[in-house]
Amino acid sequence: MTKQDNERLKQWLNEQVHFTHNTDYLEMKSYIQFRNWKIEPPSVGSLTRMIASAIDTYENNLYQITSQQLSPTRPSDRIAALVHSKTSIIRIISKNIIHSFILNRVSSYIKRI
Repeated sequence: MTKQDNERLKQWLNEQVHFTHNTDYLEMKSYIQFRNWKIEPPSVGSLTRMIASAIDTYENNLYQITSQQLSPTRPSDRIAALVHSKTSIIRIISKNIIHSFILNRVSSYIKRI
């Protein structure tokens, strides 16, 4: 394989690992590509390493993209918002209970008069 063939295979493998990480399937599809490209395949060990490298690169890129989208403050912001909303709900419920209690007391007092 020439250097250009090697780069072509790397690019092709990087596209394929988005769909599967099945190394046997990728190896079989690689040999089909070699026939289509009319090039001699690399050694089995070399192809195995290239497939493993493509999978590893894909997983690392996926991890990096995902971790960049998650800000470290986001979970604490969510917790703070949740606590604030729960506190607000408790305040509203408490006010309603107090108002109900006062209304019941007032109405009881009025009935006695």
